[in-house]
Amino acid sequence: MVSGYRPGWALVTVAVGYAIALAALFPVQIAFPLLADAFHVSISSVSWASTSFLLSLTVLALLAGRIGDLYGHKRVFVIGLVVTTLGALLCGLAPSWPLLVALRFVQGAGAALVSGNAMAIAANAVPPERRGKAIGLLTTSTSLGIVVASWLVGRLVGVMSWHAVFLVVVPFGLLALLTSLRMGPGFRPPPPPRLDWIGAVLLTLTLSTLVLSFSHFHEGPESFEAGWPYHSTMHALTVFGLALFLFWERRIANPLVDLRVFRVAPFTLSVLANLCFHMTMMSTSFMYPYLVERGFGLTATETANIVIGNNLAAMLAAVGTGALMDFLRSRVLQVFGIGLTFLSLLALALLPGLSYSLVVLVGFSLGLAGGAFQTANNAFVLSSLPPNQRGFASGMIDLTRQYGHTLGITVTTLVVAGAVEGAPSFTPVFQQAMFVTAGLAFVGYLLAFVATRRRISRLRAQETRAVEREIAPVA
Repeated sequence: MVSGYRPGWALVTVAVGYAIALAALFPVQIAFPLLADAFHVSISSVSWASTSFLLSLTVLALLAGRIGDLYGHKRVFVIGLVVTTLGALLCGLAPSWPLLVALRFVQGAGAALVSGNAMAIAANAVPPERRGKAIGLLTTSTSLGIVVASWLVGRLVGVMSWHAVFLVVVPFGLLALLTSLRMGPGFRPPPPPRLDWIGAVLLTLTLSTLVLSFSHFHEGPESFEAGWPYHSTMHALTVFGLALFLFWERRIANPLVDLRVFRVAPFTLSVLANLCFHMTMMSTSFMYPYLVERGFGLTATETANIVIGNNLAAMLAAVGTGALMDFLRSRVLQVFGIGLTFLSLLALALLPGLSYSLVVLVGFSLGLAGGAFQTANNAFVLSSLPPNQRGFASGMIDLTRQYGHTLGITVTTLVVAGAVEGAPSFTPVFQQAMFVTAGLAFVGYLLAFVATRRRISRLRAQETRAVEREIAPVA
């Protein structure tokens, strides 16, 4: 066993669990019309079937990872599997709309416990020379889980109606629970000090207001101009909550978050690069349907083809990048991944005569770039901190991914505000948005580049100190 895990069983378990934690979110949109008809709610209200899940997943992922550091990653992960699987079963049987929304919130909390600890388990279950393949497996499993779940839901809703959207997760959750019995006890930390409950509450409230600040929970048009009193209030509460959290964490002996981890430049810069990457990914995904259906006059099927090609390329790149990382012992592949993202987006922004075929080709390139970056960068983040803080690192990866998605849509909406309806052709509007998105990718590229250089310098300094200790007695 490595760190108390049986590596094969541990990786299978976290791959399946991580896949269903994220796949429980995306296919729900397929059944929005069915849910609206079954529960007699409006199309705008039915989005709460996804929103409630996403809110709890985003807010609790970082806290879940930190609790895993303190009480054992496997223990928290398995609890999350139980909550996610049972939540899916109860959602599929929910008799009323308010109960379904509440159960989706609970299911999202279970998914946070899973996703906040999955990467920590994968990183700790294998030796460093195999870590790239382990993280690559998790990156692949998320794309594969979304594709498989969407395919199954698309074929089962005709038989099981909206119930299939939630019940399709249950067999995979049971499978992960079964394999978890064979993965070993995992690393068992010593009894931790009393949990910093005040810090946990402050962190949860701060992240909650941050999520709400970028959501249009106000009356009137869904724009930041129309709802500026609401958004300004939420932003102010977020800043106030963050200040209280930092003040409290600096004062107590055993804080929930050891703020010194942010002094580790490779870690901090890499999670910021992750934020930039996911902003670009969601911005592009948000704009594809408008370009294909309004710009090219095609159907949603053609949009789906781009998404499928993107995910297939990401799966291939994730596997290849993990193996290449272990073979080369290199930490620069995340720079290549986000660099290719920048160049691909720049091509979408600047190439004249943009066509559907070209967008499909560049979409495949973006998938390759994304699979490479996420695998390499996630492994880099996890390797930057010691094993007893990898739950926190895993939570930071999830946190920056989810907020990156939210910020990506926000930035894109601001860039193209009013242009979608007013422009005679949507293609120039799309290219304008891609130019700004390419700028975000370039910022991520710079962050990843500096993080890699700082990591190399840090390793060389450690090696120098080790040599000096060895030769000191001789001198």
